[in-house]
Amino acid sequence: MEAKLEVVGREIIKPSSSAHHDRLQVSLIDVFFPQIYVSAIFFYQTDAGGESPAIISGKLKSSLSETLSRFYPLAGRIEGFSINCNDEGAVFTEARTDLLLSDFLKNNLDDTNNLGEFFPKIEPGESAGTWPLLSVKVCFFGSGSGVAVTVATSHQICDAASLLTFIQSWATGNGDMAVTTPHFIGATIYPPPQNSLQATSSDDLFGLKGKCVTNRFVFKSSKIADLKRKAASKSVPVPTRVEAITSLIWICATNASRDSRDAIGNLQSPCAITNTTFGQNLLISVMGNYLSEVKPDVDLYAMSSWCKKHFYKVDFGWGTPVWVGSALHTIYDNTVYALLMDSKDGEDVEAWVGLPEQDMLMFVRDQDLLTYAVLNPPVLI
Repeated sequence: MEAKLEVVGREIIKPSSSAHHDRLQVSLIDVFFPQIYVSAIFFYQTDAGGESPAIISGKLKSSLSETLSRFYPLAGRIEGFSINCNDEGAVFTEARTDLLLSDFLKNNLDDTNNLGEFFPKIEPGESAGTWPLLSVKVCFFGSGSGVAVTVATSHQICDAASLLTFIQSWATGNGDMAVTTPHFIGATIYPPPQNSLQATSSDDLFGLKGKCVTNRFVFKSSKIADLKRKAASKSVPVPTRVEAITSLIWICATNASRDSRDAIGNLQSPCAITNTTFGQNLLISVMGNYLSEVKPDVDLYAMSSWCKKHFYKVDFGWGTPVWVGSALHTIYDNTVYALLMDSKDGEDVEAWVGLPEQDMLMFVRDQDLLTYAVLNPPVLI
């Protein structure tokens, strides 16, 4: 049964206390991150006789407002290579469905497109300056059976660790535990370019955005052990589970590429620069020129591991989540993306793989991959 979400409310949540904050510079590293969201969705079972959706929603909005007063850049907007900390706020969307949580997780995960309604929708051509840096969507399942909380932040200012720090702070702020006070020091460690890339954006470097097909592959612990033994070599006698799974995905994604090209050699080489503003600007200029020149002919393979991070410990007051997921619905045309996450028991690994549509048709048929992984299995609770 298809999950049909009815949006019942959408509002802007501003920080509970508004203080004057200077414009926050984006660090040198973050300048080159693509204009996409990094997202996580948490599914919780709830007591059918517990608090009403209205009460839960009110508490979440209140604690979110309090949390934004500490994580104030997330209430701003990106302007060039800086964040205007103007307290414009985050988007909070509330939705409902008649489906029971258990039925949704059992019957609707065979197609990850069914998760699309839980994530914020950003049009590929929309300017990042109009994006909310934080978007939250809370969905209540039928008969009080559960709640899904989706948190999405701009990847130009948050990675997975930063996202988790924010969510944990928000969740604990929804109860009585101590909360986190963040420090925004990235630009002091890696200062942004002064003027060499004023006309260059990450879209210029990565290319156009297109439709991404995302699928979820679950590697059971016994299969991971087999894969690690197969991946062992003289140079890497004991590969980690992340190394073994990433290697397999890389090989299968390469085989599924729309443009099968033979290539050898290194894609990087040492580069020495002076530790001065001139040196930093020279490096960033060279990187920008290089990426702009090679992007039509080189695919970008982005592999990220969220393993060993404590996403399954996020508790808004309903206990720990029964399942945590992610997805990527918009991708750059020349990009292959894979995200690894722990299962709830910490033994298995779930790999979220995003590919251009044509590539995915071949990828999901790769028998080397299917020997070790199960495609889009249900979650039973």
